[in-house]
Amino acid sequence: KTHLLPKTITDVNGLKREMTETEKEIAWMKFWNDTVKKWYEQDKITEEDMYRLSYGGKEGLKEKADNYLALDQSLTTIKQPDFASGEIANEELQQRLFNFVSEMFMDLDDTPEWEKIRIHSEITPCNDEVVIYPWQDFDGGKDFEGILAVHNGKTMLSEQIGIFPDEWDNFIARLKAEGKYSAAEIAELEALRNPANDAKKPNITDPDLIFQVRLWVSYRHQPLVRTIRGMMYNYDMYNFYARVNFPTPESLGVSSEEDYDKKIEEKVNEKFEYIVGHQPFGDYIGKPANSPEYSKVLDIVKILEMYSGTRTLKIAYIDQNNGVANMITLDDFVRNNDGSYKLDGNGKLIINNATKKFINLETHRSFYAQGKPVNQNNIMKFSKGEDTGFKDMNQDDDYEQTPMQIGLSSRFDEDQDLIIIGYPERIATDRATAVGTTHAFADRTFVTITQRTLNWQGIRFHYGHPDLIDTVALRNIGIIEPPLVNEDIEGAYKATLY
Repeated sequence: KTHLLPKTITDVNGLKREMTETEKEIAWMKFWNDTVKKWYEQDKITEEDMYRLSYGGKEGLKEKADNYLALDQSLTTIKQPDFASGEIANEELQQRLFNFVSEMFMDLDDTPEWEKIRIHSEITPCNDEVVIYPWQDFDGGKDFEGILAVHNGKTMLSEQIGIFPDEWDNFIARLKAEGKYSAAEIAELEALRNPANDAKKPNITDPDLIFQVRLWVSYRHQPLVRTIRGMMYNYDMYNFYARVNFPTPESLGVSSEEDYDKKIEEKVNEKFEYIVGHQPFGDYIGKPANSPEYSKVLDIVKILEMYSGTRTLKIAYIDQNNGVANMITLDDFVRNNDGSYKLDGNGKLIINNATKKFINLETHRSFYAQGKPVNQNNIMKFSKGEDTGFKDMNQDDDYEQTPMQIGLSSRFDEDQDLIIIGYPERIATDRATAVGTTHAFADRTFVTITQRTLNWQGIRFHYGHPDLIDTVALRNIGIIEPPLVNEDIEGAYKATLY
């Protein structure tokens, strides 16, 4: 509450005032409950665990509609999280919780009030990697990208169930609790828990259930959708902070709850954006509607729909035919009057050319140097952030970690010579194989004690991701160098010399 909450907020009269101790307590309880709910949505804990670990238990907090930092109950009557009557069984979540609690004892940077929060952009370059793992392979099983493709007697789905059995059980329980799917199709999925069914392909026809299973597998490997989910937790965090800083409709000069939500979204859009640079998107939209490439276009649209409540998620790409760089959001796909997508004569989605963002790159085609830094440079043409977080395709983020970034980026304002802030990466697929576990341990050592030692000696430089970089300096001195394989190291040389 000392470091992760702002010192002042905007009152009903539009003037600043200090947060009360009660408001701090309520803000903390809401953040904690949001965190626990996301653990449940990630299938790390059961529904029973979610209620046990939340403030207010199953009944939740009795919130007031007209004040985010007020409750219709006394704080003394609120059920506290119960850690005593049961353990957190999931190993990954145990480690995440240990990290979070230990960070609370660190000398954290204070979170500034809303007006002083820096504008932040997250960017992720992507080329031909998997967007969401498909249900079946398009090439008859040669690439083993379909989650039902059989390799060494197992499907990818059954392999992931074997690695994450508790999370599969929680997933099945969550599907049952939602009550949207047939018992017969859920039973097909339950049967996969039996190792004898490692090569079994479940008989499922519900397209939404198929999509949920594809997401479950994808969130445990490293396709684009996992990275996007992790980065969009930052949107949730900014939304939380906006409501803490402006807890009432009157604080934003409106009177209705609907107008208040719109104003909050505007506030979030002012401070945060996430741009995915999907390098071949411009080529894929020209492919036949039944092609593997066009299926990735449809998956990208599905991801945009998953975050349809915000326009902070954007897709940047280069048209390979004319060298023009474009950026689109969900709004740029043409719709019919009933809200469905309008299709052209070939059964493909239509992008409204009038809302594309054009920057002429006739002399800068995307493959004139190393693909990743070229893609990053293209994304930066659209970035509005005062600082930029560089996240690779195989990265993830945890909601409980997102508040640290706002205070951390404020260091750029405190030190005008600061260009790069190191941020340790966590290998998210460390349980995939024994080799992956070994490499993840070695990498964790490198990004913690090794990098801290290098930084103490003044030679840490830049690891490339997921560091924060001052955007003005990045543009002024050209930190991202496309011709170089080690563009991150070379960029750090330039930053140091600068």
